[in-house]
Amino acid sequence: MMIIGCDFHPSWQQVSCPGIRGYWQKELEAAERSTSVDACWMTRLYAHLGEKGQTLQILIRSSQQHCSGPHMVIADPINDPLRDDPRFKDLVARLRLSQS
Repeated sequence: MMIIGCDFHPSWQQVSCPGIRGYWQKELEAAERSTSVDACWMTRLYAHLGEKGQTLQILIRSSQQHCSGPHMVIADPINDPLRDDPRFKDLVARLRLSQS
Protein backbone atom coordinates (compact mmCIF):
# COMPACT_ATOMS: atom_id res chain seq x y z
CA MET A 1 0.00 0.00 0.00
CA MET A 2 1.31 3.46 -0.85
CA ILE A 3 0.17 6.66 0.78
CA ILE A 4 2.30 9.68 -0.04
CA GLY A 5 4.34 10.73 2.98
CA CYS A 6 3.25 7.71 5.05
CA ASP A 7 4.72 4.33 5.93
CA PHE A 8 2.48 1.27 5.80
CA HIS A 9 3.31 -1.58 8.17
CA PRO A 10 1.53 -4.68 6.81
CA SER A 11 2.42 -6.82 9.83
CA TRP A 12 0.77 -4.28 12.13
CA GLN A 13 -2.05 -3.28 9.77
CA GLN A 14 -1.48 0.38 10.48
CA VAL A 15 -0.24 3.48 8.74
CA SER A 16 2.32 5.82 10.23
CA CYS A 17 2.15 9.39 8.90
CA PRO A 18 4.23 12.38 9.80
CA GLY A 19 2.53 15.72 9.93
CA ILE A 20 0.84 17.90 12.48
CA ARG A 21 -0.44 15.00 14.59
CA GLY A 22 3.03 13.47 14.52
CA TYR A 23 4.46 16.79 15.64
CA TRP A 24 2.10 17.00 18.64
CA GLN A 25 2.73 13.36 19.51
CA LYS A 26 6.51 13.99 19.59
CA GLU A 27 5.93 17.09 21.73
CA LEU A 28 3.84 15.00 24.15
CA GLU A 29 6.49 12.29 24.35
CA ALA A 30 9.16 14.91 25.12
CA ALA A 31 6.94 16.57 27.72
CA GLU A 32 6.25 13.26 29.45
CA ARG A 33 10.00 12.68 29.77
CA SER A 34 10.56 16.14 31.22
CA THR A 35 10.34 16.98 34.90
CA SER A 36 9.63 20.67 34.34
CA VAL A 37 6.52 20.72 32.11
CA ASP A 38 3.51 22.45 33.58
CA ALA A 39 -0.09 21.31 33.34
CA CYS A 40 -1.01 24.19 31.03
CA TRP A 41 1.32 22.93 28.30
CA MET A 42 0.16 19.34 28.78
CA THR A 43 -3.45 20.52 28.35
CA ARG A 44 -2.62 22.02 24.97
CA LEU A 45 -0.74 18.91 23.86
CA TYR A 46 -3.63 16.59 24.67
CA ALA A 47 -6.13 19.00 23.09
CA HIS A 48 -4.17 19.06 19.84
CA LEU A 49 -4.10 15.26 19.85
CA GLY A 50 -7.86 15.09 20.37
CA GLU A 51 -7.55 13.35 23.75
CA LYS A 52 -10.71 14.81 25.30
CA GLY A 53 -10.56 12.98 28.64
CA GLN A 54 -6.91 13.73 29.27
CA THR A 55 -7.38 17.35 28.18
CA LEU A 56 -10.20 17.89 30.66
CA GLN A 57 -8.41 16.10 33.48
CA ILE A 58 -5.27 18.19 33.08
CA LEU A 59 -7.24 21.38 32.39
CA ILE A 60 -8.93 20.96 35.76
CA ARG A 61 -5.56 20.33 37.42
CA SER A 62 -4.03 23.37 35.69
CA SER A 63 -6.82 25.56 37.07
CA GLN A 64 -5.61 24.59 40.54
CA GLN A 65 -2.05 25.63 39.60
CA HIS A 66 -3.31 29.08 38.60
CA CYS A 67 -1.75 29.06 35.15
CA SER A 68 -3.31 30.96 32.27
CA GLY A 69 -4.55 27.90 30.37
CA PRO A 70 -7.94 27.48 32.05
CA HIS A 71 -8.77 31.16 31.68
CA MET A 72 -8.20 30.95 27.93
CA VAL A 73 -10.61 28.02 27.44
CA ILE A 74 -13.46 30.21 26.26
CA ALA A 75 -11.50 31.98 23.54
CA ASP A 76 -9.40 29.08 22.26
CA PRO A 77 -11.03 27.09 19.42
CA ILE A 78 -8.90 24.05 20.28
CA ASN A 79 -11.39 23.53 23.12
CA ASP A 80 -14.50 23.50 20.91
CA PRO A 81 -14.88 19.69 21.19
CA LEU A 82 -15.01 20.05 24.99
CA ARG A 83 -17.76 22.65 25.26
CA ASP A 84 -20.68 20.21 25.63
CA ASP A 85 -18.90 18.11 28.27
CA PRO A 86 -20.34 18.59 31.79
CA ARG A 87 -16.81 18.68 33.28
CA PHE A 88 -15.93 21.56 30.97
CA LYS A 89 -19.10 23.43 31.86
CA ASP A 90 -18.37 22.90 35.56
CA LEU A 91 -14.84 24.27 35.13
CA VAL A 92 -16.17 27.34 33.30
CA ALA A 93 -18.66 27.93 36.12
CA ARG A 94 -16.01 27.52 38.83
CA LEU A 95 -13.72 29.97 37.06
CA ARG A 96 -16.68 32.32 36.60
CA LEU A 97 -16.16 32.57 32.86
CA SER A 98 -18.96 33.30 30.43
CA GLN A 99 -19.50 31.24 27.27
CA SER A 100 -21.76 33.87 25.71
